[in-house]
Amino acid sequence: MKLVNYLTTSLWFAYFLILALFVAGSLLVNADATIPGNYKAFITRSGSMEPTIMTGDVIIDSLTPQKVKSGVIITFKDEKNRTISHRVIKLTQKKNRTYYTTKGDHNNAPDPNQITDANIIGFYRYRLPYLGIFIVNLRKPAGLFLLILIPTALTLLGDLFQSSDDQPKENQSTTSNEPTMVDQPQEPIEEREEIKSKQVTNETSNETGTEVVIENL
Repeated sequence: MKLVNYLTTSLWFAYFLILALFVAGSLLVNADATIPGNYKAFITRSGSMEPTIMTGDVIIDSLTPQKVKSGVIITFKDEKNRTISHRVIKLTQKKNRTYYTTKGDHNNAPDPNQITDANIIGFYRYRLPYLGIFIVNLRKPAGLFLLILIPTALTLLGDLFQSSDDQPKENQSTTSNEPTMVDQPQEPIEEREEIKSKQVTNETSNETGTEVVIENL
């Protein structure tokens, strides 16, 4: 039973840990959420930056403007308003304006269109490996269903083992309260009458005064 309690407690701990990570991760990658220190989180949904950034990673970008150099990873909006995180590979000056050529580390060719400072959202700083996969899957109907099913199953499992553990104790207590009957051997009638007659003789001798002799040593 101790093993069952240990396993149940461990499963509850794992469930609350998963729930906490899901809630924290969802708040972290919220479209309007900004992390203190002027940071923002994004979920990576493609492998264009592998192995530097893997599919499903959550990346943390600094929103503080800074000078763009060749080799840095930036997050920007492309011509289709998609959010992309790629590496700057080239800077081009045109009419006193800087244009940046970007490319995914895993891609064979640069991105088709250059961007400017107006397109840049943030500058890559950190990554949280595979947290995005966890968040995306739990947001799906099947993931939300599991979040409801797991605590229900754990509760029923705990009640089941608790009831099975209490049953032997109840049987034991019921058995111990019943008086124990022991068969006593019956003496023959003749022996009982002989014992009674001896008792009467002893009582008579005591009444007539039997001396108790103490021998001096």
